[in-house]
Amino acid sequence: MYCTSCGREIQQGDRYCTDCGVLITGQGKTDKITLEQADRYASHIVPKALLFRFPNVRPIIFVAGYAVIAILLLVVIMGAGGHDLSGTYYTYENFPVYSIAFREDGTFTAYDTNKILQGKYSKKGGKYSLKFTDGESIYGGPVSNYRAASTGSQYALKAERINDGGLRVYVTSDYIYWPTNGNWADFYSW
Repeated sequence: MYCTSCGREIQQGDRYCTDCGVLITGQGKTDKITLEQADRYASHIVPKALLFRFPNVRPIIFVAGYAVIAILLLVVIMGAGGHDLSGTYYTYENFPVYSIAFREDGTFTAYDTNKILQGKYSKKGGKYSLKFTDGESIYGGPVSNYRAASTGSQYALKAERINDGGLRVYVTSDYIYWPTNGNWADFYSW
């Protein structure tokens, strides 16, 4: 229940509003709140300086703005963008690529012994998916899987962060390419 005068929440059994002192008897038969009541309630949340500076903006609009900002921050914190890798990572292990340079715009460049390969990466559930956007394919055109010159097999890459600031990069494909450690190698930024 809310006070019809100031919009403050009223506790069960109260006879007077603790904020403005209005008699409560006979009100609160419904849980619906009017826009004016919402504005009065929101005006207690919004800083007075903000209300003074923008007198024509309803207080409930400020509260809605706070909610939108909070949601956007949550999305950023949760990594919804998925483009939080940046820098160049290297490995000395037997692996289809020896270096991957990640950019904040979600693209990367990978280097094997013969080619420079471009791609895009994204994050989902703490793991990164690296898709090649150019390079030799099984059909000879730009594709999301690159054809490894050394094995003639198609592969894609997945990666996850490891504790010491590096990346563990996995080969994922129908035809398994086996690096020194199985199907993965650790990459480090220097």
